[in-house]
Amino acid sequence: MMALLMQGPGAVAAAPPRPAADKKICRRAPETGSILPTRICHSAEEWKQLDKVNQDNALDTLRRRGTGMCDGPCR
Repeated sequence: MMALLMQGPGAVAAAPPRPAADKKICRRAPETGSILPTRICHSAEEWKQLDKVNQDNALDTLRRRGTGMCDGPCR
């Protein structure tokens, strides 16, 4: 450890920056029974997939509610 300190500030290489695709994006989500939101972190691609699934589920719910019937076996 002492050897690293004696070599000077330029001797220790900084970690390479992570690519933008791997960068984590954090969102806050409400937690039932708590006043503090939960912090959820995913990559941009993961958020894109989660948002797509959530949108599809919401549209499916609205479609079922509007007709009052299921388009197949009700779950």
